[in-house]
Amino acid sequence: MAPHATESNVAAVSSRLANEAQSPDQIPPITVLASSRAVVAGRITEATIVISTVPGKITSVFHSVLPASDFPSGTSYVDHSPHILLPGLVDAHVHLNEPGRTEWEGFWTGTRAAAFGGVTTVIDMPLNAIPPTTTVDGLREKVGAARGQCWVDVGFYGGIVPGNVEELKPLVRAGVRGFKGFLIDSGVDEFPAVSSQDVELVLAELADEPTTLMFHAEMIPPIASSVGDNVQHSLPPLQPTGPLTSYQTFLDSRPSSFETYAIAEILSLAHVAPNLPLHIVHLSAVEAIAQLREARTNGVRITAETCFHYLSLAAETIKDGDTRHKCCPPIRTQSNQDGLWDEMTREDDSVIKTVVSDHSPCTPNLKLLPAHLAGATQPSNTDGEDGDFFAAWGGISSVGLGLSILWTEGQERQISIEDVVKWCCTNTAKQVGLDHRKGDIAVGFDGDIAVFDDEATFVVEPSTMLFRNKCSPYENKTLKGVVRETWLRGKKIHTRECGFVEKGQPSEEHIGIVFGVSRGVVQNSADTVIPFRKQLKDEAKARKLAAKAEGSGGKTSKKSKNPRLEKWELTVGIEIHAELNTARKLFSRATTSISDEPNTHVALFDAAFPGAQAQFQKATLLPALRAAIALACQVQKRSSWDRKHYFYQDQPNGYQITQYYEPFARDGSITLYDHDGIDPADGRSITVGIKQIQMEQDTAKTILQPPSTYLLDFNRVSHPLIEIITLPQIHHPATAAACVRKIQSILKAVDAVTTGMELGGLRADVNVSVRERHQTRNPAATHSYSGVTGLGQRTEIKNLSSFKSIEDAIVAERDRQIDVLEAGGAIEGETRGWTIGSTATTRLRGKEGEVDYRYMPDPDLGAVLVGDDLLHHLRDTLPALPDDTAARLVADYGITLKDAKTLISLQGDRVEYLAEVVERTRAELAATAAAVDTTTTNDNNNDNNDNNNSDDLASSPKVGRTAANWILHELGGLYASTSTPFTPQRVPALTLASLLAHLLTGRITGRAAKALLAALFAGDARPVAQIVADEKLALRPTSRAEYVTLARAVMVQNAEMVRQVRDAGAEGRARARGKVMWLVGQMVRGGEEGRVEAGRAREVLEELLLRGDEGGDGSESQ
Repeated sequence: MAPHATESNVAAVSSRLANEAQSPDQIPPITVLASSRAVVAGRITEATIVISTVPGKITSVFHSVLPASDFPSGTSYVDHSPHILLPGLVDAHVHLNEPGRTEWEGFWTGTRAAAFGGVTTVIDMPLNAIPPTTTVDGLREKVGAARGQCWVDVGFYGGIVPGNVEELKPLVRAGVRGFKGFLIDSGVDEFPAVSSQDVELVLAELADEPTTLMFHAEMIPPIASSVGDNVQHSLPPLQPTGPLTSYQTFLDSRPSSFETYAIAEILSLAHVAPNLPLHIVHLSAVEAIAQLREARTNGVRITAETCFHYLSLAAETIKDGDTRHKCCPPIRTQSNQDGLWDEMTREDDSVIKTVVSDHSPCTPNLKLLPAHLAGATQPSNTDGEDGDFFAAWGGISSVGLGLSILWTEGQERQISIEDVVKWCCTNTAKQVGLDHRKGDIAVGFDGDIAVFDDEATFVVEPSTMLFRNKCSPYENKTLKGVVRETWLRGKKIHTRECGFVEKGQPSEEHIGIVFGVSRGVVQNSADTVIPFRKQLKDEAKARKLAAKAEGSGGKTSKKSKNPRLEKWELTVGIEIHAELNTARKLFSRATTSISDEPNTHVALFDAAFPGAQAQFQKATLLPALRAAIALACQVQKRSSWDRKHYFYQDQPNGYQITQYYEPFARDGSITLYDHDGIDPADGRSITVGIKQIQMEQDTAKTILQPPSTYLLDFNRVSHPLIEIITLPQIHHPATAAACVRKIQSILKAVDAVTTGMELGGLRADVNVSVRERHQTRNPAATHSYSGVTGLGQRTEIKNLSSFKSIEDAIVAERDRQIDVLEAGGAIEGETRGWTIGSTATTRLRGKEGEVDYRYMPDPDLGAVLVGDDLLHHLRDTLPALPDDTAARLVADYGITLKDAKTLISLQGDRVEYLAEVVERTRAELAATAAAVDTTTTNDNNNDNNDNNNSDDLASSPKVGRTAANWILHELGGLYASTSTPFTPQRVPALTLASLLAHLLTGRITGRAAKALLAALFAGDARPVAQIVADEKLALRPTSRAEYVTLARAVMVQNAEMVRQVRDAGAEGRARARGKVMWLVGQMVRGGEEGRVEAGRAREVLEELLLRGDEGGDGSESQ
């Protein structure tokens, strides 16, 4: 790669190129673009850009216009003066809809439209394609569909939907550029909205991942007046108060409060993952700006984007019935648009960082556009009322028009071309982790260039709308600014005068699927993954990169194929420090505190006042003993206190009181199973020994006040801790993280600790060593720890605060030690540190030996004596451990192990609540067996072969499964949306049981049940049966013949999708599930409101699909 060229080395560079060109066959494959105006490094300047066309990278940038004669004969050279050379735009929000809905859009048409407008990279959203990008399989299917179809670089987002948390990390590894979720109905059945509880789980899962979490931020605040709409965990949109063809009616139904309420909900959960970047997509409401600015001021990593249409279209100018303007959130008023522009042009930090298209097309008929607006080029609508804003598809088509739209609107607002580049190139590239190669004209970056004529104008009409369906609110508008040429990695792909360079299908040279691990990129291959680190450090050793890539997750059996790991064995021991759940401190009567004002819970001993002595608070021993019993330890009848001497600002006494010589518990163990997340190489289970558990006092909390002032909060001094020390019997990073995770769950289950790692109540240190396998005489394996001999020299990594950090730090330190040993060096015993997001541990200090701490018995404290009667009492009253509780829930209620573990981990008595709800539901089902309509089925259950009367239902596992689902997801989502703690009194068990009985017996649909639960949660005190009667929620059964008619109609209308489902066969049925559910959704929408049950519809549809039936008179029995 050539160095950055300046005026002084022009001759040298030209001479070198000329010398290399000994003959025409040896001319270097370069392209030179020049102009009197170019945006380079964020400012406009003269420039000559040299691009090596083989790798497609910029090799030199000269800040002047050099003549063609300065370059070797035969060099491709174009001076584009006076046009402006811009970095290729990065549109970070596009819906390409392939596979599954290619009649809406596709990679071929969508990327051609992008290239037409100077966009050289698009990032495809996870929904509207079938299947959605919510699994790695779905991503692979989308990448396969893109192969051979793309005219610009394409990247992909992953999606978050209820229940796909375990798919997220694999999707990060597979290369998605971020994740998007909806807090409101997305409009497509296969991409349901997530609840606040789902978001909390996602935040915890992605807390330490190199990714971004994005939200469609609309959520309905609690309201009294509503109409039905399939919105998950939320009340429906506001009741329309005017004609459905009036844009004002539609705008009033989705006010700004939808966005501010959703953003407030997101911000309330941001603490779960403080290091994870959050992003609000298509921000439209100016009222949300103050929320976001305050959050950013408080340290929340959150940004927002807005769209071309919010900056160029206004509600006052939208004609009634012109559904081309419908999108969600809606286009708001002119004053709102002015507010967005004001925010973007702030001199200080704006919360709106990027501008994108949100290109969300559909077939014209779905827009329900009236004939007088559709014109002759659009098909007439036959599916609904013309111009109905509530029935029409919501989305604006504009990919490839954005640069001109923004430039046109910006003329009156004195917007510079540098501003446009910042919003649409630099910041969008940064948002999706491509700012090392996209978004600027710089040495080493991709040769992506847009040649922009800032004075020319054009009319938006079919020939300038290259997306598939020519239905856009910009039709017939005159825009200023024309992209004359588009270059992708040094190759011209489109010119305004001649069209696309290749008239046929683009070759692989034109395709660059942006697809890599940890912000990495792969061009022209969706199968090879190149980590970002390799791009930045090409000189790094290949074996080191392979080891890091192999060990980055610590979870796959691929590690066994790594020659380094076959030669070297990792050994890990863990020290866990957990804050005990006690009312008093360990050695004073001061109360414990987690979040009170600093230095308001400090006794004389805590502050080391002269003459103050430690007073052991006996009650602090009880949670410690519960922890020891739960971890199968031998509790010692006698233990004692020791002083560990060191001098530091957070320890006022100059020593810490601990139990070094005689800890209170020894010789425990914990068994980890495969469902706990251990490495597959450990088999189905592994038992890890616990050497000892000791009590000790915590230190003061140190708070940095930049630049160099440290404040001390003594509230934490002498807070009781236990230190759990495992034996060095762990050999895989994933198993180490699973061990800490399970110990935390056990401590919580027995009420031993205040909080877990998520709030700083539990921290871990790990001791890491490696040794060579299969050698009887191994000079590097002569150490012993905790009775385990033949180990390598260990290092200790301190203060790890998340499970991901534990895993990553062990991988990094393991690889570092192997590097040292293979290079002939020796491992030094030392203490090392770890920073979240880093790739290597760092040396903190040499490891202190025992003599450094000068351990000695504490002369002021007597021995701790524990009697058998106390131990018997604690064992008899010990709460059930998580494994036992999970096994019972699975056995008693038929729920999944995953749901069981989630119930156990949540705050509140949800396990007890579940038991009462199930008991009362079964009682009501048994009592009302005679009244149940046996012809109805459960809308909330897709397996319609279950028992078909209330008496059988009472004993069916379906009761437990349904109750758990509603407690976890439906009721849990309502609690999360209001940020209130769970209490069984909010919706009493008897009330929820009555609701579930109505649902299970088919008296109400799942949709009605959700609305009913929302009313109960909001305080409606009427009995369930009365609400059902008063609000007319009772289900009017649909006959089988009606279901068959609906299914056949949908199958005829979607013949191509039906063919794809049938072609998939039995083996591909799981992959075709998304298509089937989409067809089911069409049946639900096509039927009478509230009468079509999704489960029954799917049953009939799948039956017809299997037997190839798409016709007939529908005269079947019910």
